[in-house]
Amino acid sequence: MSKGKVLILTDSLGLARDTPEHVSYEDTWPSLVRKDGYYVHQVSIGGATSDFILKQIPYHKGFDPDIVIVQLGIVDCAPRFARKGEIEALRKIPFLGNKILGLLNKPFIRKRRRITYTSLSNFRKNVLAIKASFSVPVYFLTIVNASEGYEAMLSGITENINNYNRIILEIADKKDISLTGIEKQGVMSDFHHLNKRGHSIVSSKVLRVLNA
Repeated sequence: MSKGKVLILTDSLGLARDTPEHVSYEDTWPSLVRKDGYYVHQVSIGGATSDFILKQIPYHKGFDPDIVIVQLGIVDCAPRFARKGEIEALRKIPFLGNKILGLLNKPFIRKRRRITYTSLSNFRKNVLAIKASFSVPVYFLTIVNASEGYEAMLSGITENINNYNRIILEIADKKDISLTGIEKQGVMSDFHHLNKRGHSIVSSKVLRVLNA
């Protein structure tokens, strides 16, 4: 008999990976939660923004969970050199499109344009809407903090993560699952995906809440 029904909604941070380092499905935090005795329905989509996760909820509410765990935000808040629509339009231009994208994909352009896929105001609306979609407890994992290496690679990511995490912490009403400190030992060499140790740490934090 299971301990309860848990709906897990995540971007790629809940998934197994082969690059830049390998993490098997068995070592992911949703799998570890399942191994602890919970009946888990996992919806994890690579590259998903909060808008996309919100749109998926109607397809999975029929699972009738006892609790919902949500991990999102890094795709929403990462500094971008162009908007999604601009990228799609340029990719349609034969030969020149990809060359233009290559020229635009520069740190100083990200810093100057200050674009994210989801604005702070829309992120707030989405997180509120996700929480309001369920009559059971909804726990949000905070976005993994940026290391010095991540900031060096993607200027502005530290400030963005801090700003978007404030929204999660405010809306979570002290029911958040903080991932503070994981960036020091629990992420891959790309600075944001979880390595095996990171997944283990996250599963321990999630299970601490579930088993309370």
